[in-house]
Amino acid sequence: EQLTFHPSAFQVAERLKPWLCHERRTNRWPGTKLGETLAWVRCYQITSQSMAFLQQVSGLFQWKSPHFPEDLVFYLEDGQPWLVSITHEGRWWFDRNRMDAPLAQSFLKRLRRHGVFDNSSSPIE
Repeated sequence: EQLTFHPSAFQVAERLKPWLCHERRTNRWPGTKLGETLAWVRCYQITSQSMAFLQQVSGLFQWKSPHFPEDLVFYLEDGQPWLVSITHEGRWWFDRNRMDAPLAQSFLKRLRRHGVFDNSSSPIE
């Protein structure tokens, strides 16, 4: 592990466990490559309950160590990343070509309404 986490970060993983799809140890995920260090990457199903849990944090860039896991990524059904964040750098982007425009706007609006983004954040073009 490259980062040291507060117990609250482990509590987040425990509370999200009902929606865990899979987890793996790796040195890379969208937007990040660690070198030889390994980290846990966990994928969760998005439901109204898991979104309500995400809403408890005041914004996307609050998801960083030591109190929270870092780098939220939202994937499409085919396993490809659609929205990627690198929280400690204050960066995020999404692939607007992978989802039709009305659906993408609806999803982003829902994320903002649920507090995943604050109003000042905007994607990297």
